[in-house]
Amino acid sequence: MISSISEVVQPWDPAPFLDGELRAEMGVRHGVSDRDCTDFFGWPEFWRLIDQFDEGQDRITINRHRIPRELFRTKDRIDRAKIDGLIARGASVVQPAAQGRSKRLAEVVHDFQNKTAQPMRIGVIASMGQSGALRIHSDPIGYLIWQMDGSKHWTIYERETADADRNDPAAVPIFDQELKQGELLYVPAGYPHICNTTSARSLHLGFGFARPHYDPWGTDHA
Repeated sequence: MISSISEVVQPWDPAPFLDGELRAEMGVRHGVSDRDCTDFFGWPEFWRLIDQFDEGQDRITINRHRIPRELFRTKDRIDRAKIDGLIARGASVVQPAAQGRSKRLAEVVHDFQNKTAQPMRIGVIASMGQSGALRIHSDPIGYLIWQMDGSKHWTIYERETADADRNDPAAVPIFDQELKQGELLYVPAGYPHICNTTSARSLHLGFGFARPHYDPWGTDHA
């Protein structure tokens, strides 16, 4: 079973991912993992996370728009049946810091932090429709995407591309490809991007690497 960041980033050299200064210089990377992703995290693990839905940080979207929590609550409690129904109708679920509720994800985070003393978190994103979970955006940290199941088409623009932020069709992407099961994609901090599901359902992990001396979460979240 995978338990280290070095295993996650195979077949690449893990050194740039472990060194914050080197990681800050990395551009977009695309490759195929040497590891069996289905043995690490799959739909059974996702559904267990749904049973621990964190209303404070997790969100459900339809056509990239966050839906009101009243649609998945009964009185003052999260209603698993309602969440199941929304997912069946094509909703996406975004769990941005799932490692605190998953032992296998927590092991990777602890390994990374023990080696680097830098913060890290792992998000879980499941999409059931042909859209995606989020609108075009850029992140203040770099993310390594690992496609667990299904496929998504990723479009990434150069850092600080204002036209891309406005979703201008004239903006030319630097990466415009489909990510299939088992493939890896590193999206550096500040690069505007958007993705669309190209299969009946999609499940991917996002390993978030903070910049050196910058902790956007204020805690290790592990």
